Amino acid sequence: MKINDKNLISFAQSKTPVDREGWLMKRGEVNRAFQKRWFLLKGNLLFYFEKKTDRDPVGAVILEGCTVELAENEELFAFKILFHGSGHRAYVLSAESQEDMEGWMKALACASYDYMKLMVAELQRQLSEVTEAERLAKCGNAAPLLAGGQLQGNRSDSCLFVRDGLGPGRRFNPFDRCDDDGTANDKDAATSGTLVVHAPQLPKYAFPELHRRYGIKFKKLVEERKRREEKERGVGVLIEL
Repeated sequence: MKINDKNLISFAQSKTPVDREGWLMKRGEVNRAFQKRWFLLKGNLLFYFEKKTDRDPVGAVILEGCTVELAENEELFAFKILFHGSGHRAYVLSAESQEDMEGWMKALACASYDYMKLMVAELQRQLSEVTEAERLAKCGNAAPLLAGGQLQGNRSDSCLFVRDGLGPGRRFNPFDRCDDDGTANDKDAATSGTLVVHAPQLPKYAFPELHRRYGIKFKKLVEERKRREEKERGVGVLIEL
């Protein structure tokens, strides 16, 4: 779309971190010829300028409700940003190399708010699981397991854990009070025939490490969802990012 909003122009000129920038060829809407433009990606907004030194962009693309695909029968290293629904349009762009094209396609595919929301939600879920597992490990350092080392998926007493030193058949509720050293009180423990396998201490990961570990997984989730949407619309198969 063409820029005529002062807020968008101000955001393009701001010192907000740039996710990616560089020269791309953009196919025109009228004469259909490719024109060289300087592109600037900030969040889910893709700005383009006539010159690299220009302060005001000539246009912007809001990267929501769209997919990024290879553009067949176009220039070499060409790809397109395709919007779906009635009156949709496609922005056809061309990079200078295969590496540059792949870099832009990956950056654009991960720029939408929906993708970021999915990534943050998944990170929060994983972080909550790690935090809870560490809390339980601190109180009991063991979990009831089935044969083969698998946790039972659905059982009423799955929250009961055995601490070291109580011997076989001894368990306690992790919600009971723990001593200062993180172990359960003997007086709170109850007897049981539950099979117990002691679990090792879980490693601690910083948020950036969690982001790196699960980033690939999130991308795959997003790509699978987009492929399902493409299949439903009958548009085609997305590029494997």
